[in-house]
Amino acid sequence: YEVVELDACTGRSRVAAAGHTDPVDRAYYPEPQLRVFTGPDGRDIHAHVHPPHSPDHTGPSDELPPYVVWAHGGPTSRVPLVLDLEIAYFTSRGIGVVEVNYGGSTGYGREYRDRLRGNWGVVDVEDCAAVARALADEGTADRARL
Repeated sequence: YEVVELDACTGRSRVAAAGHTDPVDRAYYPEPQLRVFTGPDGRDIHAHVHPPHSPDHTGPSDELPPYVVWAHGGPTSRVPLVLDLEIAYFTSRGIGVVEVNYGGSTGYGREYRDRLRGNWGVVDVEDCAAVARALADEGTADRARL
């Protein structure tokens, strides 16, 4: 974190306090994809897919990568699309990460958020499972290593 002074007229900025340098080479940052999957009853499920990404290594050409499915704490929270070095740890080591903004998450309208009402532990789990299955079905993730 840092404090930045921004001149709204010119658009120029200046770091006022706590300037920093990134602790990780940007080449290792994940390259997220915003995706919408189809879940039970045809409902939309929003997710951020972070495929494995490393400038030094690639997985075997005859294997699909493993994936970790992350569900945010909730119930009506969400996963923002921001740089997360914990995700970079996994993706730089050949493991994909998918963050699921399951039904009930904020940011997608009242109807989306209300899906979880009275269905905690049902809709969220169904949505995460549906996203995992979809990644395997489309050939993005190894079904046996989800």
